[in-house]
Amino acid sequence: MFVGQGSLGFGDSVDAFATPPLAHGVPGFRLTNLSNSSDDFALELFQGGTTSVGTASSSDGIAELSVTADAGDWFCVKVSGSTGAYSLMGDLVAEAPAITDVRDSSGSSISSASIGDVVTILGSDLGSGADDVDVTFGGASAEIVSWSATGIDVAVPQNAVDGDLYVLRSDARSNAWPFTVGVSSPAAAYTTAPDPAWLNDGFGPGVYLNRTLVSFDPGADASAVSAALDAVLALDSNRSTWTEVGFMPRSNSYLIEWSWVAGYSVGWADTDALFDDLAAQAAVAGLDAEYPVQLASIELPLDHDLLHDAGPNKGAFAQVGLEEARRLFRYSALGGMSSTPRVVLVDTGLRYGDDTWNADIECVTGTPAFSGGVDEFPADYFALMERDGTGWSATAAPGHYAIASGKPTQHGNSTASVIGARSQGQPDWADGTARTGNNTNGVLAAFELQGVDDEGSTPETVDEVGESIDYSVVVFNVFSEAGSFTETASEIPLFMAMDEIASNPAYDGAVVVLPVSFPAAPPFGLQFKHGREIEDLCRDHIVVASAGTGTSGTIGVGAALSCLGGSTPNAIASDLACYCPERSIVVGGTEAGGNGAGTDTWAEAFDGAAVDLLAPFGGYTVATVCVDMYPYPSRGYHVGVAGTSYGVSLVGAAASLVRGIVDDVTLSDEGVVQLIESSVDDVSSLYTGTGATGRFDLYEAVERALDLAGGLPAHMLGTVRVYAVDYGDDVLVAQDIVDLDAGTFAPYEAGVNPSTATVTDDGCYGPTDVEVHPRGDVVYVLCSDSSEVAAYTADDLSYIGSVSLDGVTEHYSELEITPDGILRVATVDGSGALLLESFDSYSGSKHINAETLYDTDIQTAYGIHSSHDGVEVAVVATDGETTGEDAGTQLDVVAVVDPDPIGKTDSVVTIDDVAGASGTFQARDVTWRAPDGSVVVALYGDLGPSAGTDYELYETDWTSLANEAEVTSCEDPVSVSVNPTGDDDIAYLSCQQDHSVAVIDLASVSSSYTPAHHLYADLSTPSDDFLPTVVDFADNGRFVMMGFQNSTSGSSWVTTADHDAVPASSTSDLLRGDVMDTMSHIFYKPRGMDMTPLMSVMSPRPGTVISGVRTVQVVVRDPSVLSVAFIRGPTTLCVDHDVLDGIAECEIDLSTWTSGEHVIEIEATTDSANQYRIHAAYTTP
Repeated sequence: MFVGQGSLGFGDSVDAFATPPLAHGVPGFRLTNLSNSSDDFALELFQGGTTSVGTASSSDGIAELSVTADAGDWFCVKVSGSTGAYSLMGDLVAEAPAITDVRDSSGSSISSASIGDVVTILGSDLGSGADDVDVTFGGASAEIVSWSATGIDVAVPQNAVDGDLYVLRSDARSNAWPFTVGVSSPAAAYTTAPDPAWLNDGFGPGVYLNRTLVSFDPGADASAVSAALDAVLALDSNRSTWTEVGFMPRSNSYLIEWSWVAGYSVGWADTDALFDDLAAQAAVAGLDAEYPVQLASIELPLDHDLLHDAGPNKGAFAQVGLEEARRLFRYSALGGMSSTPRVVLVDTGLRYGDDTWNADIECVTGTPAFSGGVDEFPADYFALMERDGTGWSATAAPGHYAIASGKPTQHGNSTASVIGARSQGQPDWADGTARTGNNTNGVLAAFELQGVDDEGSTPETVDEVGESIDYSVVVFNVFSEAGSFTETASEIPLFMAMDEIASNPAYDGAVVVLPVSFPAAPPFGLQFKHGREIEDLCRDHIVVASAGTGTSGTIGVGAALSCLGGSTPNAIASDLACYCPERSIVVGGTEAGGNGAGTDTWAEAFDGAAVDLLAPFGGYTVATVCVDMYPYPSRGYHVGVAGTSYGVSLVGAAASLVRGIVDDVTLSDEGVVQLIESSVDDVSSLYTGTGATGRFDLYEAVERALDLAGGLPAHMLGTVRVYAVDYGDDVLVAQDIVDLDAGTFAPYEAGVNPSTATVTDDGCYGPTDVEVHPRGDVVYVLCSDSSEVAAYTADDLSYIGSVSLDGVTEHYSELEITPDGILRVATVDGSGALLLESFDSYSGSKHINAETLYDTDIQTAYGIHSSHDGVEVAVVATDGETTGEDAGTQLDVVAVVDPDPIGKTDSVVTIDDVAGASGTFQARDVTWRAPDGSVVVALYGDLGPSAGTDYELYETDWTSLANEAEVTSCEDPVSVSVNPTGDDDIAYLSCQQDHSVAVIDLASVSSSYTPAHHLYADLSTPSDDFLPTVVDFADNGRFVMMGFQNSTSGSSWVTTADHDAVPASSTSDLLRGDVMDTMSHIFYKPRGMDMTPLMSVMSPRPGTVISGVRTVQVVVRDPSVLSVAFIRGPTTLCVDHDVLDGIAECEIDLSTWTSGEHVIEIEATTDSANQYRIHAAYTTP
C-alpha cells in the first residue's frame, strides 16, 4: 500500500498516514526504528473513522500489527513515540479464494464432468461478483452461470482438458482442485503470418483489413463457431470465404481471414460492416482486428555488449545511479536473497549461450567477421522460447534473431543486454589490471559481480550475497516461429505468449517486461477486450510495459479508446492502467544524462494518463558488429540506441531485483510496484509531456529495498568507527566511537570493540596508513613493504582484494582518497622520480598510469592530503638529505596536483621546491588549512631539540606565500593536522624528539610559534617513553586522533583528544588520562588512522558528469545534526531539516548551469550550532 520514512522530533508527538479503500485481505503494517534510542514507537490503527482497531509497540526496533479488513474501509495509521526516525511499510496480504468442494446438479461431490455440464464450485472468498472472477478448467475459461461469495455455477468450457480447476480473482488464485473432463491433450495455440499487402495504415499504423480476431462464448463448440461465421458470410454478397488462421483455446478465440469476390476493392467501410455483423451473432463475445506489434524504440540496433557510456560517466545507467546502487548492494548486510530475480522478456529472438562476441551469422553472410570475447548471455542465465504448431518450447543455444520491420534484428539481445548482459565479465576488483574499456554490465549482471570473492580466494570458492547473485532472463520471441525468419509480429502471438506466461507455473513470480506496443484502430465501434488476458498475466506477475516510442518526435500515430478517458497510442499501456494498475508499471521516456540541455526533457515517447514512471529514453550505448544495420558489418560502438524499449528493460530488471531482495511477506508485488514508482527524481520542471513526471532512481530503489529487508549496512545506520594500522604487528584495528563531540570510544567488547584483521594473511606487509572510502563502506590499507593497497569491508574487516603499486613507499608514507572515490598514493620509482598513482575505488582497477610529478633525486614520498573541496591534492617528498637543502638538484618538494575533473588524468602540477626554507630537514607531512587554502608542511630535522637552527613548519600557497616557521619545544614533527572546519586555525603536530603532540594557533602567519599545550601518552608525568607517530582531525573538528609508539615496552596507543577541552585547559602539559580516550587495543607501532565519514554523498557519485534533475542523497551519521544545507557558490540550493532518519536530500535542477566543474558544499549544523562540511564536485556537459 505504501512504503515511506518519517521522523518524530521538534516537539511532534504523532505522524499520521491514510490508506485507500481496501478489499480481499488482511492489511498489515510494519514500523522499523531507525534512530529512536528509547525504542518506544507505537502504532495505532483506526478504521473508517475514529474507531481504534489495533495497536502495537516497537520491540527490538520493530512494531508490527495486522487486522481483518472490511471491503471499502479506509485506515488511518498513527505513529507516536519520542524523538527518532522510522520507516513504515503497509501491505495487503490477500485472502486467496478457497475451493472446498465441487458438486453436480444433484449436490453430489464430483471430480469429473463432461464438456458442457454445469457444476457448482463451493468455497470462500470467491470474489465480489461474477465480473470479479474467472474459472478455468485445465487453463480454459468457463462461462459463469450464477455467482455468490461461497458458490459459483459454471459450465465446463469447450476447450477444457484434464488438469486443475481454479477460481481466479484479479489479485489471487485459489488452491488447485484436480478435475477431469475426458480430454487429456489441449488444443495448441497457433497463428500464421499475415499478408503485408492487406495492411492498411490510413488511420495510423493500421490493421490487416482481411483479418478478424473473434472471441466466442466458452461454451461455443466448433459447429457453433462455423455457424456464426457462415451467417456473417451470408450477410454481404461481396464476402467470399472465411479461413481459420489462428486459435487461442484459453479464451476460445479464433483468428479468421476473410476473402472477397474477385475484383472487389476492400476498404475500411467493409471491415467496419464486418464487425457490425459479427457483433450481432449471439455466440460472439468480443472482436478485434489484427494489428502489427511495434518495437518501442526508434532504431533497431544489432547489438550485444553494453558500453557504460558514450563519454566518461555519462549515459542512462549513470543517470539512474547504477554504479552507486550496486556498490551499496555489494557492501550491504543482506544475509541472502529472498528469491532469485527473474525476468520474462517478450521481444524478438535472442542469440545466447556461446563465447563469441558479436559473431552473428544472420548479420554477416558466411563465416562470422569477428569472434572471441566472452559469453555475454550465458545459457545458465538466459533462455529463448519460440512457438511452432504445438505451442512454446525452448530453443537451444545459440538461438537466433528474428525479423522485425523486414530486417534481421537483435532488438531482443539489446533489451536483454540492459536487463542482464555480462558485458565482458570484468570483475569489480582486478588486481592492478586496467579495464579494456568503459563498459558495464546490464542491471542484474552488475549486481552479480562475477568472479569477486570477499575472502580473496583464487579461484573463487564461495559465492556470497553482495558478490554474486543468480538471476534468470527468459525471452519470448513473438516475431517469428521457431527457426523461421517469417515475420508474424502482431498482437495475436503477443497474447499467445502472455497466455503461456500466465498459465505456466514455471513463470510464476517473474517480472514480465513488454518493450512492445500496438494501437487499436478507432473506426470500429466494438473492440475485443484484453482485460481478461491482462488480469491473468498480472495475477502472479509484476508487468512492466513500455509506453511506446514515436517517430520524428511525434506521438500522433494512432489511438485506442482508453478506459482512462480520451485515447492512448498503446493498447497494452491502456489495458494495464485499467485492469491491473497496482501490479503494473507503464514506462515513458525522458532524455538521458550526458546530452546537455535536453536532459530530463520530454523524449520521443508516448505519454498520457497511462504512464506511471519515466526512465532514460536514450543514453544506452552498445557495442555492435552491425553498426549500420544489415548487411553492413562494422565492429564498433553504436551510440544511437533510444526508445522506451530500453527504459522498460531497466525498470523491469530493477523490479525483479527488489523482488529478490525483499521477501513477499514483508513486501507484496503491489508494494514492489509502489516502491519502484516512488523511487524517482521529480523532473516536472523540465518535462513537457503529460502523465507521470518522476524519473526512475535505481539507487533509491535498492536502498529502500535493503532497508525493508534489514540489509542496510552498519555504515548506513549511523555507526562511526576509528580505524588504525600497526606497522609492527601487521594488523588493522577498528573501534566504534560513541561520543562524536569528545571522541569517546565504545566500551571494550571482545572481538567486536575493537575488531582486528591480520593483514599479512592477505599478503599485505608493513601497513603504514589507512583511509576510509567517502561512502564509509570500505577501508584501504597502504602496505609499504609489499608495495600494494589492500581493501577491507568497513563493517567486519573482510578482505576484498588489492592493487599493486608501480613505485615504492616508506613506513611513514600516506594514502589519500578524494571525494570522487579516486584512491591516490605518492611513490618513488627506481630513477628517483616522484609518482602519483591513482585507482578508481569504485571499480577497483587502476584508473590511470602513474603520473610523474617531479623527476629528480627523490628518495621518499611521505604525506598526501586532498583540499577541502576535494578538487586538488597536495604531496610532499624528500630527497633524504638532513644536512641542508641544496640549491642544486637535490630538493624536497611540495606538489599540488589538479587532475582533469572528467578523465582524472592530465593533471596540472605545481611544484614548490622548498628552496626558501633554510635549515636541515626532510618534508614529512602536509595538510590543507581551511581558511585560505594554503598548505602546511611538517619539516623533520635531525639536530635535536637543543640545536634551535632548523624549522618545523613551512607554509605555501604556490604563489605569494612561502613562510618558514620554528615551533618551540617541537623537534622532528612527522605529522600535522589543522582543524578542517575553519572554526579556528589550531594545528596539532607530532613532535617526536619532544615525545608529545604540540598544539599551536596558526591564525596569523609567523616565523615562530609557541605551543599552548602538549599532549603526552603517559598516565602520570611526561616521559621519553612515547613517540607520537601520527595525528589527524575528525571531520567535525571536535576531536583529534593520535598515535603514540612506546620506545621501551612496546605497549603503544591510539588515542583521541577532545578538541574543545584542550584549549580550555589551564594546564599546558596534558596526559592521556586528562582529555584523551584510548582505543582498547595494545599496539606495537601505530601508524596511519582514519574514521568513518560523518557525512557521505551516496548518490550521484561525486566527480561524475551529471545534468538535468538529480537528487543528491547524503548519509548523516552524526545524531546531533539538525539540518544539512546544499550550497553552490553564494547560492543555497536547499536545506533539509528532516535528517533524523540519517538521510539528507536535495533535488537539484542543473539545466541552467554552465558547462564545466561545479563544487557543491554540503554543510551540517548541529544542535550546539557547530558547523562542518563536505564537498562534492560535479561536471555539467
